[in-house]
Amino acid sequence: MDRDQRSDYRLAEPPANLRLGATCGDDSGMGTVRSHEFWEHQSSLPGLRSVIDPNDRRGWKSAYLDRLHKAALARHLDFQRRDRVLDFGCGIGRIARWVAPRVATVHGIDGYRTMLERARSEIVAARVRNVLVCAYDGERLPFQTAAFDKTTCVWVLQHIVDELELSVVLSELARVSRPGAVLAFIERVSEQREESWMPPETIVRRRAEAYAAAFSSARLSVRAAQPICDDGPIWHNRRIDRLVLGGRLPTRLFAAIAHIDLAVRRRRTVGSWTDHLFVCERS
Repeated sequence: MDRDQRSDYRLAEPPANLRLGATCGDDSGMGTVRSHEFWEHQSSLPGLRSVIDPNDRRGWKSAYLDRLHKAALARHLDFQRRDRVLDFGCGIGRIARWVAPRVATVHGIDGYRTMLERARSEIVAARVRNVLVCAYDGERLPFQTAAFDKTTCVWVLQHIVDELELSVVLSELARVSRPGAVLAFIERVSEQREESWMPPETIVRRRAEAYAAAFSSARLSVRAAQPICDDGPIWHNRRIDRLVLGGRLPTRLFAAIAHIDLAVRRRRTVGSWTDHLFVCERS
């Protein structure tokens, strides 16, 4: 990264000892005691179980969904080498680490320090040098206005259960995005508001129309919205589904399979729950 790119990365003034791969800020204002306990437990789970499916002990389902999310983001976010990217709700840093080689800088932010500790250790282990992770208190993002060119946000807004808090978060994401910036959100939508297996006050399911209205209120224009994953099998084919989720295909093929799956699902009826990709532009 050259000097011009560093100076153009308009973060709020950081602590003097802040460095790439470090954590900053205080997450003490985020969430309830119950949600803190839940995310502390999640962050202790190995691999992608901590952020995708905690019950996926073999890991094939989580590995596939990880590739699917990244394929969907790659389709709509034309990453450029000079881009400044925000990964909002970065968790263990899986998206931030994937984006990093494609752009100038990535700033991952999360409300739970245990997740940030995992992210930092995995960033250091991967020797990624252009990612900074930082804590978020749920109110004002610690960045200057118009700091970012692109934002990724995967399975995060569904954990903001209060509608007023959601409005604050989206307004902050709009503030720190430059005019014309592209923001990509992946969220699970459903008519059923609660998830039975999740602790209360940790998740809420909204309809796609509710998300679209919330984005619009925050001056984020929705330029694309499409289902990327539902309760049906991969490729609408149970044999492919069994091969992938049963670990009978090498994971190096998952990215190609995911690209085909995305094309097939666009033509399918939305099921009882569906992961939706929302691509927004900062107006």
